[in-house]
Amino acid sequence: MFVGVLALMTTGAWAADPDLENDYTLMKSVTWGDGTNITGEGACAHTAYDTGNKKQQSLTILTAPEDAAGWIAMQAWTDGSGKGWWNREGKGLYCYNATRSAAVFGDDLTTGWLVVFECTTSASSVMTLTNAGGDPDGTFTYTASEDGQKYFCTITAAEDAYVGFCGNKNAGYISKISVYKPNNAVVLTTYTVNYVDMDGNTLKESVTYDAVGGATITLSDADKANITLGDDTYVYDSDDTEGKTVAEDGSSVITVKFHKAQNFNYTVNEMCAGTAARVTESFSYETATVTAPYRKYNAVDGQLYTKGATSKEYNYRFNLIQDNQVENIDYEAVSGVDNVVFLTEGEDVEGLTPCESPNTAIRSSNSASAYATADTKIVTLAAGKYKIHAVIYDASKTPNSNWTFKAGAIEAATFNCTTVNIQEFDSNEFAIGKETDIIMSKAGSNNMGLDMIYIIKTGDVTDEEAANLNAAAEAAEAIAAAKADLQADIDSAKDIDTTDKVGAEALANAISEAETALAAEDATVETLNAALAALAEAVAAFNAANVTVPVVANASFEADGEKIVSNGPMELTGWTFNGVGSQYNNTELRSAQTATTTSQFGTSTPNDGDYFLFFRQGWNGNGNAITLTSDALTTLPAGNYLLSVAYKQHYSYDNTSSNNTFVALSLVNGETQLAAGQSPSAEGAQGANADATYFNDTEWSTLEVPFSVAEAVSGTQVVITLNAGGQRRSDFLIDHVQLQQVASIEMALIELQKAIEAARALAATYNVGEGLFMYAASEIAPLTQAIADAQAAYDARESEDAVNAAAATLTAFLSTFAPVVTAPDADKAYTFQLRINSENPLYMKLSESGISIEEEATPLKFIAAEQSNEYYLASLDNTLFVGLAGGNVWTMSATAEQKAAWAFTAMPDGAYRICNLVTTGRFVGTNSNDQEAGKPCYADKLPSNGNIDWIIAEASGITDNIQQLYAGEHNHSIFTLSGQMVTEPKKGLYIVNGKKMVIK
Repeated sequence: MFVGVLALMTTGAWAADPDLENDYTLMKSVTWGDGTNITGEGACAHTAYDTGNKKQQSLTILTAPEDAAGWIAMQAWTDGSGKGWWNREGKGLYCYNATRSAAVFGDDLTTGWLVVFECTTSASSVMTLTNAGGDPDGTFTYTASEDGQKYFCTITAAEDAYVGFCGNKNAGYISKISVYKPNNAVVLTTYTVNYVDMDGNTLKESVTYDAVGGATITLSDADKANITLGDDTYVYDSDDTEGKTVAEDGSSVITVKFHKAQNFNYTVNEMCAGTAARVTESFSYETATVTAPYRKYNAVDGQLYTKGATSKEYNYRFNLIQDNQVENIDYEAVSGVDNVVFLTEGEDVEGLTPCESPNTAIRSSNSASAYATADTKIVTLAAGKYKIHAVIYDASKTPNSNWTFKAGAIEAATFNCTTVNIQEFDSNEFAIGKETDIIMSKAGSNNMGLDMIYIIKTGDVTDEEAANLNAAAEAAEAIAAAKADLQADIDSAKDIDTTDKVGAEALANAISEAETALAAEDATVETLNAALAALAEAVAAFNAANVTVPVVANASFEADGEKIVSNGPMELTGWTFNGVGSQYNNTELRSAQTATTTSQFGTSTPNDGDYFLFFRQGWNGNGNAITLTSDALTTLPAGNYLLSVAYKQHYSYDNTSSNNTFVALSLVNGETQLAAGQSPSAEGAQGANADATYFNDTEWSTLEVPFSVAEAVSGTQVVITLNAGGQRRSDFLIDHVQLQQVASIEMALIELQKAIEAARALAATYNVGEGLFMYAASEIAPLTQAIADAQAAYDARESEDAVNAAAATLTAFLSTFAPVVTAPDADKAYTFQLRINSENPLYMKLSESGISIEEEATPLKFIAAEQSNEYYLASLDNTLFVGLAGGNVWTMSATAEQKAAWAFTAMPDGAYRICNLVTTGRFVGTNSNDQEAGKPCYADKLPSNGNIDWIIAEASGITDNIQQLYAGEHNHSIFTLSGQMVTEPKKGLYIVNGKKMVIK
């Protein structure tokens, strides 16, 4: 159900006024104009539409004036010093300096009651009663009085009824607001409005309105609004409301007719003292509201004219009611400004870009402004003296924009805009000695621009003045040309990609120095040209150090019938295979969809392109190899090159003690090898159980081989060798063969990178920590610093010499670097506790019968062996040694002749592993199920089947200095370790004078 509108009709067709005296009883009213200040408190349950802000606004219930208290609510009010509703003394209620909404409401307001607004002039000019949709802003219908100065609002709701209204800014007064109730019962009913064309065809759906039975029917503006169907617009023509009232049974039907709109031409003249300074001709459809932008300034015969904004905008609006309609906009002359020689809008200047911010159309002259993306010519002036008047648009919240206008190369005016939206400027007088272009310097954006500009001539120049002015202009033009050349080179230099390039910092410094020269106030043609030459030299040096190199060959693989080919800029289309015959040797082209070798290793995708080469070899003994040789390449010019290939060892299956599996890459020219290199050997897991050991690269790797040729060569071939050093099968994937010409520094960088990687690999071998057989951080710090220094040189890429020097420095350092491991003290004793989950600790114990684990430890000392970082383990009196029994038994032996040297490795958790140096990869330990005292130790335990980690600690209660005595040399009492005194000690360990002594 739509709320009805019994609205204002066209002039001379008002509905009859209701008989308030006989048919209604006054319930409450307030007469405005006594000057009482408006006050309020508490939120109203209803909102009202503000036509200025175009939204529903919250309202506050009035507490004064007293007659309005409790039944009128307002958005805002004033005493004449701000914006809002003002109860102006001697005038009435009106909106001061803004539109503001209000409402009449109350619990007693109900169906059929009237709210009457009485105004001092036409009610439609004082206030509005509609919302954003054009419907009544509340629960009512309304009509105007016969004289147009009253609005009669009929309430159509039984509950929560209200009348929202909005005052027009500074537009007239409401003298009285009254509420009446009908003396007789009213009937709330409806009526229907149909919308048809002149032939009776329906144009849009009918609308049903609530109304009070017996009320006179009038149409709202919404009922008469244009209807658009496709490309056609229909405009109001007529209706049959005359004499009709609302039938109580809801049967009233109103028909509104529309005819298809015609296009009407119109002309808008900007009139200056009877002359049309500017004429705008266009067309639109009849009844359209036309918005025609107009200039703030015009000039006729040198005289300046102006017209102010209309509601802040330079837009003239009118209703198009007839064809060839003419509208005149009248301008007023500006006193004292009668020698205007040029006037234009910013948006009309060729080369300027129109601003696109929405505020431009509201604030700017002619509803538009424009900005300069580059220096732009505005006009050419003859010799003379002038002043510039510029209007600048800047919608920034805190404007601070600069605008410069030049006469040729000489600055004529500079303006600093600090006012939001629009600011006008007048320049000082300037003179030119010859015909000269007025240029607007690059400035502005979508949010700021030149609104308009006019130039007045203030006088002429003498011949002598002209000569001097022209000389100065020529000098300025020469400097400007030099600056333009330097700026262009600076911009070009800044566009150079310096990422990870040699000499980037030097080029940046050269650009900075050029910019400094460009900005210097005392710049001359000479200083600018010198800066230009210096920058050109810096750019040339940078380019020379960073050669833009072509890819000579870049081959990924594709299928061509049964032929395996490669694609790329060079001819690299055929390959020859030469390999050892085997039931498993084969070569084939595979795509990502066919890359599965065996299910346990999954699928590999190409490194580049859609395909890669797959090789399988093996089962024929050590030394298996397949060679892949390309067709001959085209001529290689003299220069530096990088040969590379992407490879992946997808599967390796080996049960030998060594696995020499690798990919080799070379470039040959007949019998001459121009380049050669190979990947690191792929070390797979080994062991007796070959079926459970394999090697598998999960990622592609790249083998790079740098080389140089002193003179052009032709007929070269790429050779790839795949070597399987084991006795089992190996699968290889090959892709992305690349031969690329590079700058000489790139060669040096490759060598430096190799040195850095070698240093990092070396650093990874050092076990850093505070324990035995570890390297203190201070020992490794020089290596860490050397790597960092080399990496810094690599990243800087300063020059080829600097890179080579860094590589040489790092290589020399690595050749002499020898950190010292934290070794055990030869004068101290240590205990060895087996790291197992046992209730009682178990220690290594030596006896003449062998080595076992016991709850009692044998304190041992370390004796340095012949090789660095290798040690013998012996009892404190050097009578027992940890050794090997010989043969393949590997049982521990205490026989001195069978003593063995051992290597010690610190584990991350603080324990140690002891390797016997004979059975590589096997360690001193016990069987996993031998976790009790009395069990023997062995020297061949694997991590998978033994307890092999030991906790090494200094033996408590043992002196740091164990003295050696010989029988007959003692002068003190001698005791055994158990406390018994002996008079004739034999060889062994005793306590003498409170110290442990070894007697031999």
